[in-house]
Amino acid sequence: MREGCLFKAGCREMLCKNACYPDVVFLYGKEKKTYDKNSKGKKVCCNILSYDYYKSAGGSKSKEEYFDEWKEILDSYTDSDTIILFSSTTIEDRKTTEEFSKKYVWQKSCVSFPDTVDEYWSQLEDVDYVISGRMHAMILAMQQGCICVPYEWKDKLEVFKREYCDSGIELAKVRRNVELGFAALKKGISGLEEDERKA
Repeated sequence: MREGCLFKAGCREMLCKNACYPDVVFLYGKEKKTYDKNSKGKKVCCNILSYDYYKSAGGSKSKEEYFDEWKEILDSYTDSDTIILFSSTTIEDRKTTEEFSKKYVWQKSCVSFPDTVDEYWSQLEDVDYVISGRMHAMILAMQQGCICVPYEWKDKLEVFKREYCDSGIELAKVRRNVELGFAALKKGISGLEEDERKA
C-alpha cells in the first residue's frame, strides 16, 4: 500500500486528502476467479527474500536462523506430493533463493527465475500458494487466484496480510479503489496547475 498520495510539484508538496490507496500493481493483468485449494498446495511458489537485504534493513537473525524460519513456513504448506517452485521477482533475491533451494532436500522442486513480469505471471497459472517477502510478487499472485503467505518481517507485510490475504476482500473492489486513487491524484495535479497559473 502507498502511504497517501504524496507528490512534489516544484518546491511544493501536496497530500491528496491524506488518503491511502491500494498499490498500482493491482491493476496488472486480468483478475482470475479463485477456486478451492487444498490445505497443502499441489504446487507452491517460494521466493526467499535476499538475506543481504534483510540484514541491511535491520533483520537480526543469523543466516542459519533465517533459513530455518523459511523452511518451517514452507513445510507448513507442503507435503511429499507438493511441487515446490523456487522463483524470484527481483535479481537480489535470486542468490538467496537458490542457496536456500540447495540447502535442504526436497521431494519435488525446481528453480526458475523469470526475467519479466509476464514470465512470472505465467509461472503462477498452476500455483496454489505463494510464499514471499515481496509484496508485489504476492499482489500479482492474488490476481492469479493463489493463496499468499507473506514472510512478515516488516510492518507493511503484516498490514498486507491483514488487509488483503486474510480479509477475503474482493479484488474487483481493490481495483476500483486504485482507479479512484488515480482520479484523485489527477484532480489534485489539475488543481495545483490551476493554482500555478493564478499565481
